[in-house]
Amino acid sequence: MLSDLTIYMPSNRTLEGSKDAIESLLAFSQATGCRMVISDNSQDPRKYAAFSGRSDNLAYLTRDDTNAQENAISALSKVETSFVMPMGDDDTIRLVDKLSPIDLSRLAPDVVMVRPQTEIWVEKSGVLRTENFSIELDDPAERIAQYGRTSLGNNSIFYSICRSEYYLGLHRHFSAWHPTKGGYCDWSMTTALIASGKVVHDPAIVYRYDLGRWSSNDTLEIAKASLFVQAGLPPEAHDFYPLLRFIDTYVMLMSRHLPLDQTQRDKTLAINSTMGLAAFVNAVKGKPERYNDTVHHLVDLILEEAELNTVFIIALMLAECLQLGLKDRYLAYYQAVTSEQTRAV
Repeated sequence: MLSDLTIYMPSNRTLEGSKDAIESLLAFSQATGCRMVISDNSQDPRKYAAFSGRSDNLAYLTRDDTNAQENAISALSKVETSFVMPMGDDDTIRLVDKLSPIDLSRLAPDVVMVRPQTEIWVEKSGVLRTENFSIELDDPAERIAQYGRTSLGNNSIFYSICRSEYYLGLHRHFSAWHPTKGGYCDWSMTTALIASGKVVHDPAIVYRYDLGRWSSNDTLEIAKASLFVQAGLPPEAHDFYPLLRFIDTYVMLMSRHLPLDQTQRDKTLAINSTMGLAAFVNAVKGKPERYNDTVHHLVDLILEEAELNTVFIIALMLAECLQLGLKDRYLAYYQAVTSEQTRAV
């Protein structure tokens, strides 16, 4: 049923921490025929012994390093199917009884993602809510705006079935050229995919997303800060997150392998500017003591500027206020993406 799909799982947890996730993936593959790739850098030999060789559809890779991004790229390097889906090693996936998943070969060409029923789950309380909205507007910019309205600050739709052509293309650029390769960039990746095509809902697939450390106010801020520190940015990068998200999304939308004509690209860049920079401007104006005089001056320039290319350059100058050298590294990323220079995943 899903033989043209590969689900990939970068896994760092021990056998105990990842067992439920991997067992659910194995059962899902047995029921649907999908391919699986697990790239394991947990260095837990019991885990390899438990799962390696369990299925002909499973490629089980081991790595000695602990770099999360490299582990993900390792898994993606084995994807050869037309569709791909990421999976966390603390989540689970299953089929609904008596329902068959969507036939991927029959999807309309303008459908880029198939989102499952997504159960938002925490250990203490179980399922908090189920998300199943689709995004089927024809206009790419309107799809981005709809996602902004309906996501409610939660990017769980990231764990969806995607066309490999676009998903892998974005990851190739990201892994080769992105300045930080940070785990906070998933929102920008999702936005670029939604700009590329429609998102339909498949009620036959249930993906249980474990909120984990994101579920408690006590751990949420620590979890957010760790994403930036792990990416080599200073702890105060969290205050610049809307800016970084604007820059990342801007560059990804410029990727020439996405199915956007120039008019569509211009509209998506404009809506990204409206949504992304507004959040950063509001943050700077709302808590001015967190930002220096240069940041305030550059934000004022953005408010006066109508040309998107100039706004992007000012945004890069703001990134330089966060970390020296970040502007030039982002320029190199932008130039690589727009000139189609990329290395294979």
